[in-house]
Amino acid sequence: MANTLTAIMDKILARALLALRKSVPITLAVDTQYDTEAAKKGDVITIEKPISLGVSNVTPSNAFPSLGDQTPTAAEITLNRWRKSDPFYLSDKDLGTIDASKQFLPGAVSEAVSQLADDVNAYIASLYTAFYGFCGTPGTTPFLTDTSCARDARKVLNEQRALKSDRSLILDYDAYAAAMGLAALANASARGNDNVMEKGEIVNALGFNWFEDGDIPTHTLGAAGTALVDDSGAVAVGTKTIHMDGFTTKPSVGDIFTIAGDTQTYVVTAATDLVGTDSDVSFEPGLQVALPSGDNNEAVTFKASHVANLALQRGAIGFASRPLASAPGSKRIVRQLGDPISGLTMRMEMIDVYKATMWELDILYGASVIRRELGARVAG
Repeated sequence: MANTLTAIMDKILARALLALRKSVPITLAVDTQYDTEAAKKGDVITIEKPISLGVSNVTPSNAFPSLGDQTPTAAEITLNRWRKSDPFYLSDKDLGTIDASKQFLPGAVSEAVSQLADDVNAYIASLYTAFYGFCGTPGTTPFLTDTSCARDARKVLNEQRALKSDRSLILDYDAYAAAMGLAALANASARGNDNVMEKGEIVNALGFNWFEDGDIPTHTLGAAGTALVDDSGAVAVGTKTIHMDGFTTKPSVGDIFTIAGDTQTYVVTAATDLVGTDSDVSFEPGLQVALPSGDNNEAVTFKASHVANLALQRGAIGFASRPLASAPGSKRIVRQLGDPISGLTMRMEMIDVYKATMWELDILYGASVIRRELGARVAG
C-alpha cells in the first residue's frame, strides 16, 4: 500500500508543481540558479556580487602592476519562509482518479497550490521597495494608450547598466489588460505571432518577457510636507544619508524622491523620527550630483503613491526554494519534488488521523534583492 501511495503522491506533486509554476509567474523572471540540497528554516545562501572594475592605459614595464585590494561584496538569501497550505482530505475516489488519469488534480490540491502561490508571489513582489529606478505616472495605469511605458522602462534599465537579456515586465491585471488592447502588441502582423488573440498572452515584446500578477502591491507614500535638503555644508557625490527638513510626516522605506538639479530618482532605505520637521534620510543609490555648501535648501520632490509594477533583469532578485530536511525515523509518508524551470520545491505529507487521511503541502523558500540597479518600478 505504501508503494502505491508514494507513486500516487509523486503524480500529485508533479501536477501540483506545474500548477504552482503557472501561478507564480514572478519566479520565472528572477534568478533561481542556486543549489537544491536539503535545508531547514533559517539557512542562508550567500551570493557574491561582481566587483566594479575600471579601464586604464597599458604601460609596458619589466614589472607586473599591483592588483591592489579587491573586496568582493555579497548578498544573502535567507530561507525564512516555511509556509504550508491548510490541511485537506482526499477520498479513495480522488486517489484512484489521480492514478488513472494523466491530468486530473483534485480541487482541494488546486486550492492548496493557490494558497502557496499567493504567498510566494506576494513576498517576492514586496521586495519592490529596494528599487530606485522609476518610470510611469503614479495613479495612471500604464499602457492605456501606447507602449511608451515599456520604452521608458527599457531606458531606465539601460541607464542603470542592466544587461539587455532576460528582462521581464511584471504587471498587475489592469496594466496587462491595457497592454493586450494595444494594436502594437495584439496585432499578429505587427507582433509576428498570435499569442495575444488566441492565448491571451504577451510572450515577448519590446525587449521584455511579459507576466501578469495579481499580487503586485501598491506603495503608499509616507513622506508629507515640503521637504528641503539642509546642506549647510557641501554634500559629496556618493553620500547616502542627507539631513532634510520641512516634513510633517517622515518618509517611509520605499518612498521615491528627486532633488532639484538632479534627475536621478532615489529610494528611501531608512529615515529617523522627526525632530520638529527634520529627519536624516538614508537612500540608494549614492548621491549622483554634489550639493554645494551654503544651506541652499534644494527642494525634494517625492513620487506619489503608486502601483509598483516591475521591470527586472533576471539578476535583480534571487529566489531559492529548498527541499526540507526530514526528521530521522519519521513514520509519516513524505514526498518532495523540485521544478528546474521555476526553482520551486514542494513537499507533500500524508498524515493518518482517526479513520481518515489528512494531506498537506508545504514549501521552504527565501528571496532577496541582489542588485538594486537591475530593477525599476513602472508606476501605475
